[in-house]
Amino acid sequence: WHDVWHDSVHYISHTDKGIFFVLKTLLLQPGLLIREYLQGHRKKYMSPVTLLLICAGIAYISINIFSLDNRNKTPDSKAETGLTSSENTKQVVTNPVVERGKKFNKFIQKNSKLITVAAMPVFAFGFWLLLRKTGFNYTEHLAANFFITAITILVYGLILIPAVYFSGKNTVFLAGTFLFLIAEIAYRSWAYIGWLQYRTPGKRLLIIACTILVTLIWSTITVGLGSIYISGVLHDIFS
Repeated sequence: WHDVWHDSVHYISHTDKGIFFVLKTLLLQPGLLIREYLQGHRKKYMSPVTLLLICAGIAYISINIFSLDNRNKTPDSKAETGLTSSENTKQVVTNPVVERGKKFNKFIQKNSKLITVAAMPVFAFGFWLLLRKTGFNYTEHLAANFFITAITILVYGLILIPAVYFSGKNTVFLAGTFLFLIAEIAYRSWAYIGWLQYRTPGKRLLIIACTILVTLIWSTITVGLGSIYISGVLHDIFS
């Protein structure tokens, strides 16, 4: 952790080769950055692990500051419902599926980008498996996804989360998350196309198809696990 902190201070204080330079390049030329880094020109860029940790930390702070729970906490919430806390508890308990659904949605909202970080090995494996003919190994795909995920987490934390907070509506979160997912697919595809220097429409469509497929696989895993939890299957098994 000391090394990570030292690197973080160093990279932030050196704007020509630090985090601002890397973020600018990732926004404008992600494929170029990934390609040069993997070709060994690493003095010009910061470590993808360090970058991810910094961006995840910023996003985490933003998520906790701009939480809808903080906005919705009011002293008059009890008076507005007209129910006592015990009555509210009874109503929630009588519908355990709804309660588990709320808990799962809250978990997704609060930890969505941590889930994205957990997805990186799956994404890297998927791209490596589908693009084996490119000659890049799994570790190189993992490094590429570290860079891509870092910038998407930062944008998510600094733009989407505050927008949801100031709107005060969960529907904005759902709509924003869907639009962000589309944008993330487009960005990841663009980064891979630039990295691999694909020029023909066929190869570019291949990258887009691979990105969509890997995203769908991860989404299916996430939704499947969430459905199992909400349905109470695991609770029934272990109770």
